[in-house]
Amino acid sequence: MDCPAQGNRNYIPVSDLYSRNFTDNNGEFQLELSMGHVRTMFDTEFRLPTSMFGQLTRGQSPVAKIPAKVETTYFTFGGFDWNLALYPQGTSDPS
Repeated sequence: MDCPAQGNRNYIPVSDLYSRNFTDNNGEFQLELSMGHVRTMFDTEFRLPTSMFGQLTRGQSPVAKIPAKVETTYFTFGGFDWNLALYPQGTSDPS
């Protein structure tokens, strides 16, 4: 995935940080970070129930046996609970 670098591309010299008192008593830097328009990539595999496809016989329309929606159980990623919804026959919006 091509994600171009974002943010401020200017660097501040370390000597400037020291002279402007951006360090604590130990000489360690104080940092405030803000992020916006963050893009995160999450990659996983999940299994579809074989019952979706196992009961098809010759002459049956496969679409007739495939459910309109399949959902995963909830999982935690990035401090939030998520689940995936798969629409094997297309979008959830019929229009």
